[in-house]
Amino acid sequence: MAQPRRDAEALDPALPESSGVHVSRRSSEPDRTELRALSPEVAQLVDAHEALQRRYADLLASAEALATLLDRVPWGLAVVRDQRLVATNAEARRLLESSALHHGLDGTLTSRDEPVRQSLYEIFDRIRTGDAELLGLSVPGPRRPIHLTVLANRPNDGSLLVVLVDPNRPVGCTPETYAQLYGLTQGEARVAHQLVLGRSPRDAAAELGIGVETVRTHVKNILPKVGCHRQVELVRRLVTGAGALTR
Repeated sequence: MAQPRRDAEALDPALPESSGVHVSRRSSEPDRTELRALSPEVAQLVDAHEALQRRYADLLASAEALATLLDRVPWGLAVVRDQRLVATNAEARRLLESSALHHGLDGTLTSRDEPVRQSLYEIFDRIRTGDAELLGLSVPGPRRPIHLTVLANRPNDGSLLVVLVDPNRPVGCTPETYAQLYGLTQGEARVAHQLVLGRSPRDAAAELGIGVETVRTHVKNILPKVGCHRQVELVRRLVTGAGALTR
């Protein structure tokens, strides 16, 4: 009795199984070539549908790439609307968990510290009403206060941009990364790393066990490789450049 069943399935691939569940072996999506052949109007609709699918795939890939990039930024970034957090990157979430800031069950950005909460709400109100475009606040952290800055969003859609900076977080990256990014020698990369850590040429020399003049020579060679003319500009470029995303 099993053989007739298989023959029937060969004739009708949509035949119900004995369990009563309807199993269709045909594709659920119609053949687009056949649809295009129906009429020019249908062909245009199929083309438009495929264009929308490609656009959706591009937008999805773009959003995923942007989220990955933002999670590697060393500053906390958040979007607040009606005092509720609607978007955060990884660093913002870390700082929210380790500072006097927190968000309630409804996602409201607030603080358990009364003075901080009042100051935060006042900043939100002033930015929202156009009284200021950028305001800052010092928020107690686990070791030292973290810096919070609120910016008006442009175009103004009712949301605010919040930037959180942890002064305790090490800046810069490894000497090896500086060498790879800017084509520095190992000696130059070690000096660059010392400058990013805030050390003077004399302190860097003591830390690395080399002469001060050697450090100054390295700095002189590093400047054109990074595209800078002064040491202050060099440190700023190293701290805020692409190396910051390699942490």
